[in-house]
Amino acid sequence: MNNKIINFFKIILIVVYIILEEIVWNLFVVKIRTFILKFDIIQKSKEIILKQNRYVVLMIFLLPFLIAESIDIVSVIALAQGFIVLGVAIYILKIVIASFSFWIFSFAKEILISFRWFNNSYKLISHAIAYLNSTAIYKLTTAKIREIKHKLKKILSQKNVY
Repeated sequence: MNNKIINFFKIILIVVYIILEEIVWNLFVVKIRTFILKFDIIQKSKEIILKQNRYVVLMIFLLPFLIAESIDIVSVIALAQGFIVLGVAIYILKIVIASFSFWIFSFAKEILISFRWFNNSYKLISHAIAYLNSTAIYKLTTAKIREIKHKLKKILSQKNVY
């Protein structure tokens, strides 16, 4: 009985992770980050951030990260109450703000992991993601998603021929 419950929660966790990775990350965050990085002010901001002491860098990273996570809670509440458009709009705002945190992390990782608690948290999350990626459920699900994407692309390309 316990194994069935554990497997059920693994499946839920993996499905949520795949949805976040495939839909949110690949479709939105990467494109938003690519768009934002085109601006010169962003590169200048990067240089300014890297010149700060590690506590300031941590605060610059944590502030938008915590705001994004708080917004996530509000979007879930809106969705749970049936305000679908509002919940999605709030979630999109969260993605934009979270993109800023991910951008900061991309160049300030070494500074951020100099904090032992941050490094331990980062390692824990990395191990959890590696574990999820190694499960048979994840591999099967991502293979199916790739298959569906391929079929959709094939169908859409055939419709464009006519």
